[in-house]
Order: sequence, then structure tokens, then C-alpha cells
Amino acid sequence: MKTSEINTWGDFMQKLIETFIIDEGTTSKWKKMVDRVQKRDVRIACYFHEWVKLCADLKQNVIESKKQVLVDKFMKGQLWDVPLLGERTFFLNKTDKFMKGQLWDVPLLGERTFFLNKSRSKWICAGLSTDFNFEPVIKIAGIKKQCVAFNEEEWERFLSESMNLNKYFEYCRGIFPVCNIDDLRLTSECFDGITRILKIDKAGECVYLSYEGLQELWRLKGVILTRLALLKSLKFPEFYKNMIEYLSETDGDLNNEVEKMLNGVVSECACLASELSVFSFQKMHKDIANIRKGF
Repeated sequence: MKTSEINTWGDFMQKLIETFIIDEGTTSKWKKMVDRVQKRDVRIACYFHEWVKLCADLKQNVIESKKQVLVDKFMKGQLWDVPLLGERTFFLNKTDKFMKGQLWDVPLLGERTFFLNKSRSKWICAGLSTDFNFEPVIKIAGIKKQCVAFNEEEWERFLSESMNLNKYFEYCRGIFPVCNIDDLRLTSECFDGITRILKIDKAGECVYLSYEGLQELWRLKGVILTRLALLKSLKFPEFYKNMIEYLSETDGDLNNEVEKMLNGVVSECACLASELSVFSFQKMHKDIANIRKGF
């Protein structure tokens, strides 16, 4: 099948099969690769740098609304190689995203994601946390469910160590001395006796960063700080409180009432509320119930 003949999702899948599954040996390798990726439960976008590098079972993992988008991007040669301004990244294959300790899989409201390396295996994101009264939160995460979350104060203290961390990577040959910042613990590890990486540990969660990833993080710090300032300026907790109080006085279906309330409202807070109704519907339902009970 020629590239010019790929117009539908079926054509796209057929091209993948023709490309990867040529003989029995290739089929076996493909299946092992798919199984490995699915067990790690990674984001499909991390393996989408080019269409020929797709390493997941697309038939199961891609929602209908995404299929034509992927086909169109393939035809234009744009598969996930260029981030979109204001891009919102979602996770696939969620189980219970609010289970304790699963920071990696918990979306933030208004989350913006920026990759820290060329392989897109590490990223940083900023958004509002539903678990902390919609306070701004920064997460550094990786594909192996590595994740550490910072509030604003912790993030500022971490940034204050940038000079020391750079000196360690540039001039020191040994292991970086342990640095404790409140609950945050910064250490280093060495692989193959050559490659040194930074380990960021907090409350049992950790993430590893190479020197290149760390430099990209420093480069993005202005973007992250600006994003945090914008999120704070929205005063979303106040917007949410008013919304919940209004919804507590309605008798109809909650989903329908939220849609009616937000219909025609063009604002960042309305966008966040819409995300909240999708990802944290249980929280909204619980908060409404508490108001009705007089809590």
C-alpha cells in the first residue's frame, strides 16, 4: 500500500501491518513489544515520534476521535513531532486514577506538559490539584511511572539548588552529596560507571533525570513559573465554590446541569470546570452532597 492511498484508519493499520509484520519472526517480536509497552502502561504519545516507531496496540488504545487526526498527521508527516501551544496531554488505560500513591496517573486541571528529552520519556507538567484545594502543582514524571510532585514553595526551593546541581554534573566526578529540602531528597546514581543521573525522591515517589533533562528543565522554568502565575490569577477555587453552591440547588442530572451552566461561558475557569466534570466527577458529586447536608 502506497502512502498516497492511506486515507482511513483501516488503511493506516494495514500499512503498519505491512511494515512490521512480514514473517513469523517479525510477528513474534511485534507481539512481545506490544505486551511490554502495555504492561508499562505508558502514554502512546511517547512512542509516536514517527509513525514507523509506533509500539502499542492502536486498535485498543486510540479513541475514535483521535483516529482521523493520526491519519491526517501521518499524511502530513507530522506524527507527534511538534508540540501544540497549550497542548493538553491525557493518559490512556487509566484504572483508578485517584488511588493513593498513583501520582503518575493523576491528571491536573489545566495541565500543560513539556518533554525534557528527545525520547519524550521524561516530562514536566503544571496544573491545579483537586487533592489540595486546587492549588498549583508541578510534576516531574517518566514513562516507568516515575513521578514527583511539588507545591510552589517546594518548587522554588528545588530551583534554588540549580547552581549546585549544575556544578556537580560539570565539575565533580564522584557521587553527589545527599541534599534534603524539607521532604525532598536529592541524590545521584551512576550507571555503567560512567553515566551519572539525578534522583529526586519525595515521600516514596521518585524520578530520575540526566544532565540533558536537567538542563531542559532549567530552560523551561520561566514557562512553568508563568503558568503557575496564570493559574493562581484565575481564582478557580472561588469559581468552583460558586458553581457547587449553584448545582446543590438543582434537582436535575448533574452532568446535564453542569453542561447547561457552562454553556456559552468562554473563560479559562469554565474550561477547568469542564475538565473537572470529566476527570473528577466523584469529587463534584461529593462536594455537592456535603453542601446539601449542611457541612
